[in-house]
Amino acid sequence: MKMGRHQSPPGGDAIPLVRGIVELGPRDLKRVASLTGLSYERANRTLKRAKEQFGIRIIGSPNLSALGLVTGFYTAELSPENRKHGMKALRELPSLESVATDPANLSRLFGLIYLPANQAGVTYESLFRRLMDAGFLERYTLERYSKRRRYSLIPEFIDWETGKYSFSWDSLPERAAEETPTELQECAGDLIDILILKELESDAAVPLVELSKRLEKLHAVKITDRGLYHHLLHHVSQRKLLSRYRVFMPFGSTFQIGVRLTGKDEEAAEKIRRVPFLNMELLEGEKRLAWLNVPPAEKANLIRYLYDNVFGHTMAVESFVSLPALRETFTIPYELYNSELGGWSFEPEIHAERVLAKAKELKESVPRIT
Repeated sequence: MKMGRHQSPPGGDAIPLVRGIVELGPRDLKRVASLTGLSYERANRTLKRAKEQFGIRIIGSPNLSALGLVTGFYTAELSPENRKHGMKALRELPSLESVATDPANLSRLFGLIYLPANQAGVTYESLFRRLMDAGFLERYTLERYSKRRRYSLIPEFIDWETGKYSFSWDSLPERAAEETPTELQECAGDLIDILILKELESDAAVPLVELSKRLEKLHAVKITDRGLYHHLLHHVSQRKLLSRYRVFMPFGSTFQIGVRLTGKDEEAAEKIRRVPFLNMELLEGEKRLAWLNVPPAEKANLIRYLYDNVFGHTMAVESFVSLPALRETFTIPYELYNSELGGWSFEPEIHAERVLAKAKELKESVPRIT
């Protein structure tokens, strides 16, 4: 982003400010300023400059464990007749968290999917079998991960004069896990809580008045400012529905790289955790899946770092790469929350049919060559 003609960059004040926002969130900037030793005016000015000049994003991460959800990692090989439109058709799945086309194999899709934590999550796998039986897919894999850790940027690794990463790959410090996953439970939120989380996942600093307008405009939900504050304080906060706040540089143009580790090798996992671009870790037994958002200029450096520090270890390692133009991400699956049931309603047969219907529509819309 371009700086204003006479506007100074955020500078070193951004480091304690980002640390404070990650700990306390962006809504009470006076408290953040007090924690960091900055005046409120200085903290507000620094945050404004960081947003305007460098496009930093502040998002809230829903606590999936408190919502009764886990994560599935899938790969899906499209059949020849569905390769052109397969990604668009799969977007019809309301349970998707992300979908990407593998640039090394354009017939393969991969990504993350939300699953209910109970037995219904196991049943939901039948939708992939239905897609394969119908000829949409040739094969698929689906792995369940019950825990996740989310990570924020490391502000000390940003040059806050230029907005670019600045660190040495040869001396990356140890990095502790930044989030302790909570125990799985039934969904502790209601529909309004889910919709609030969905909006905070896009912008955690949205003012309450604007948040109320979004709920009414996008979801036809009318709620007073007092009612909204009640849900934020007594539901989202007290029930720990929001896992943590995170700060990011814009990563719309980054490579997204997944590294899957299988086996007991804490040293290799710890080496990946040091990488400044780490977005999240998914955990299940001896399996780990790390997601990183990597600036194009740093891709070669990351691969060399992984080769030197991870790929030579005894555990099984597999990587996945997606390009900006060949991936999409989605918020928590608010459409699947059923107020009458007070929880999630995942319907594999219906969801599979939505994908198949869209695939048929897309194929029929292609002009025939005569």
